[in-house]
This record gives sequence, structure tokens and C-alpha cells, in this order.
Amino acid sequence: MKKEYSILSILSSVMTALVICVAFRNMPAVLASAEPDDIRKHRIIDYHEHIQSIKQAEKTIAVMDRIGIEKMVLVGSPWFTITMNEKYGFTRYDWNNNQLLEIAEKYKGRFEAWPTINPLDNDKLDKLKDYIKRGATGLKLYTGHGFPSSLQPGTYLFHTIALDDQTMLPIYKFCEDNFVSICFHVNPGPTKPGFAQELVAVLDAFPDMKVNVPHFILSSIMTSRLMTFLETYPNLWTDISFGFEDYQVAGLKRFSKNVSKYQDYVCYRQCNHFSQVQNRGVAFRAYAMLCRHADFR
Repeated sequence: MKKEYSILSILSSVMTALVICVAFRNMPAVLASAEPDDIRKHRIIDYHEHIQSIKQAEKTIAVMDRIGIEKMVLVGSPWFTITMNEKYGFTRYDWNNNQLLEIAEKYKGRFEAWPTINPLDNDKLDKLKDYIKRGATGLKLYTGHGFPSSLQPGTYLFHTIALDDQTMLPIYKFCEDNFVSICFHVNPGPTKPGFAQELVAVLDAFPDMKVNVPHFILSSIMTSRLMTFLETYPNLWTDISFGFEDYQVAGLKRFSKNVSKYQDYVCYRQCNHFSQVQNRGVAFRAYAMLCRHADFR
């Protein structure tokens, strides 16, 4: 049975994690406020969220306004990510991408659209260029995600080609040349052999490309690995999301042990899947309180 967490337990765990959340290094810390004027003045930018369709946009804005988020980056999602049902796999992402672009156009200033692409799609570069022309400002990639496929044992659902595959190099070159940031979900741990080496090859080849590898680069326990990545690559960031509530409490308690080490490398992010919005305010409020604490300013 899935473990339940109360708002107090989540808030308590978040408030013990003394983290300065910044959108880019050497910029002021983002602060939270419940007042719209303060939202515009201090600017929390949530770097990475999933949403099913435009139908959830206004509910999401209501939550953003209530807890002090000025802008949210919406990333393209395959239907597995929306439903968490593996039978759908990496499908319907083009449809979701178009939903994000529609949301960003309708609610200007509140959302950015970062579509995703299928690395096996021969037209992926043309699609990316088209998305950018239509208002997209970033790219979400799932290669490096180590979710194992139960339908095809021995394979990964998302990691269908190497991160540094030759067919991906034009994508990275375009992003580097056109200031298109990438949210790059990569697990560099020893249980996913080769992923770390592939990521390093990409970062070495495209040093000016802006990259967010989320979830503390899946290295919040192996902090030496986390800091090696962050200190080696000046255009690499991570974020403060642990995803599901099950991981948030334990993860943020670990992170709170030495927060000053990480303060220049992290972005605000909750990482929800907005097919259902009703229960997301608790976790959003917890992360906003993290940014509002006096020690973060």
C-alpha cells in the first residue's frame, strides 16, 4: 500500500532542507509570496512540470497564485508519463507537445513550453525547430531515464538509444547555438551502466548547452558524484524535486545536512503530473515555504 504523508510531515521535511533555489547561478534567490505583486517582484519559477492538457491550466494557475509561483515550465510527456501505465509507452507525445504550446500561448507569462521528441524519430530536428518557431523555449529529453520495461525485459522504456548517439548530435548543436535549454532526465548510477559516460560525452562536446538534469541528478545519496558533475560543468544544473511524496521526506532530510554546498546549483521544481491537480497544492506549498524561509534570502 502506498504510504500516506500529512501536510505537516511534508512541510516539516521541506523546512529542514535549507536550500537557496536559484534559476541561474549568480542571480538572486527566488522567494515565495502569496501576494500577486510579490510574485511578480520576487519570482519563483518552477522549472519542470508535466500536464495532461489545457483543461488543467486554470486549476494549475490557481495553485500557482495561491502559493507564490510566477511561472511554470511545462515539459512534453508521453502517455506513459501521464497515465503511469506502461502499455501506452512513448506515445501521444506530439499531441501533448501541442497542448503545451497552446497553454503557453493562451496564458502568456505564466507558462513556458518545453516539448519532447522521440530520439528514434527521423524528423526530430525539424520538429524541434518547428516547436521553437511556435514559441517553445526548451526541450525535454527522456534518454538516460532508467525505467525498465516489463513488457520487453532487458530493455528500457525511455532509453532507446545512447545519449551521445550520432543522430542526437544535431539536436544538441541546435540547442547550444540557439540558447535552447534541455531538461535531461539521466540516471548516472552504477545500476545503469553507460549512462554516466554518455552524459559526460554530451556535456564535453557541447559545453555551452544549458542543461538541467533533475532530481539531484539521482545522486542525493552519492553526493560526491553529484558535486563532481555540478562543479565540472558550469552550464549544468539540477533541481530540488524528489518526485513522489514517498521520496520527498527522506530525500530532503538527506539534502538538509549540507545545504550551503548546493545552493548555487539548484532550481525550484516539484515535478508533478497534472492529469489530476486536486492534491498537488500540499506539495507545492511545501516547496514554496522552502523558498520563503528567511535563511534562503
